Amino acid sequence: MLEGQLLHLSTLALSVAAALPAGGLNAPEDVKAPFIHCVACTVLHQLGVTLVWRLELHHGAVTRLFWGRRTVALRMASLLDSTTFGMALRAFLRVASADRYSLFEPGVGVYIFSGVLGCVAVYALGSVVFLLGPSRISGADHFALPGTNPPPLVNGGAYRICHHPQFYLAMLLFWAIALACGSWCALVLAAFMHVSALGFLFGTELPDMRRIYAVGGVKA
Repeated sequence: MLEGQLLHLSTLALSVAAALPAGGLNAPEDVKAPFIHCVACTVLHQLGVTLVWRLELHHGAVTRLFWGRRTVALRMASLLDSTTFGMALRAFLRVASADRYSLFEPGVGVYIFSGVLGCVAVYALGSVVFLLGPSRISGADHFALPGTNPPPLVNGGAYRICHHPQFYLAMLLFWAIALACGSWCALVLAAFMHVSALGFLFGTELPDMRRIYAVGGVKA
């Protein structure tokens, strides 16, 4: 149940401790409030998803909470996932807009570089959505019936570049937006969200996948 959580939670705590003084606490009020909101929603998202996944994977507790209706349990897990992440995303965009040009005014080179990062991120997101699917993104593998074989691992699209493009490549979208806006606080948030996502990957996602797929065939 707690496998990998020392790594995950320590990475998350250190990321919060570094991000707040580096960006949000000394920013103007119109930047500070959404900055803190973004950090809080990111923490809530990771802790909520981790708790739901672990309770279901190890004990089937989430399904039992909804009277054994796995479809309903998965929908509620998906709602938690999408809502908390969506709140963090909206707060990030508010920071990038309110803090625009606080670091520099981007030139053509920065816009081109941001565009390249954005294209890589969109390609990764497309691969995740169309090849993995929304239900598996929200943890459908954790809600499989006991004794059934898990769905096959995805190997196409951005998965040919790395095994977990949603963590390595899709997060580049935050960097692209922050650079295009020339925003220091948005760059701090991009770093915070990327590092904490990698902590979630190694502390929660990979141990869960190794359990679901019986240890073999899962790589970082």
